[in-house]
Amino acid sequence: YESARVDCEVVDASGTVIGTVQTVAHLPAQDMLVVRTSDEREVLVPFIEMFVPTVDIANKRVVITPPDGLLDEEV
Repeated sequence: YESARVDCEVVDASGTVIGTVQTVAHLPAQDMLVVRTSDEREVLVPFIEMFVPTVDIANKRVVITPPDGLLDEEV
């Protein structure tokens, strides 16, 4: 999974482009994908199978199923 961090495209289950993986943050509780969204925000996605079911390194594509609210803009 470490290789997934190199500019992989991040999409949701329907194929909508969310952004690109910037890096994998190794935090004490769990690893997190740092995703740069198409509107230039950074979003942390828990790097667990529930939220990141597919990592296709050959095609540089990561599929995420984010929980409600994760990709919402902060107000």
